[in-house]
Amino acid sequence: GKGGLNIRRIQDSSGSRIKINKGQGAETTLDIKGTKEAIARAKQLIKEAIEEESGPPKPAAGEVIEAVQLGGSTGSVIGKGGANVTKLQTETGAKLTVKNGFCYIVGKKDAVVKAKTAVDAIVDK
Repeated sequence: GKGGLNIRRIQDSSGSRIKINKGQGAETTLDIKGTKEAIARAKQLIKEAIEEESGPPKPAAGEVIEAVQLGGSTGSVIGKGGANVTKLQTETGAKLTVKNGFCYIVGKKDAVVKAKTAVDAIVDK
């Protein structure tokens, strides 16, 4: 997270100390120190943080979520500098998140239906 915010939150919640070791390329390892319970809690919190980052967004109460598989249309849905996503969000009132080949659409049901129709039209071109 920004400025190590997630790591500090995990350390505070678990009572552990975490050291990040940046490896070559995308490889990163963590050293976790503390009691067995603190280490176990830190591992669980780290796992949850990774799943949250790579999974779909969580809708709030009264919201729905739809997922559209983008295939080769990811760039077309996003648009130059995110222009299409921004335009669709403004026009529909839904929140769009493009992640791992999917466009997740979150919001009130009518907004999500409008946004999904627009995204489907781009994907089906």
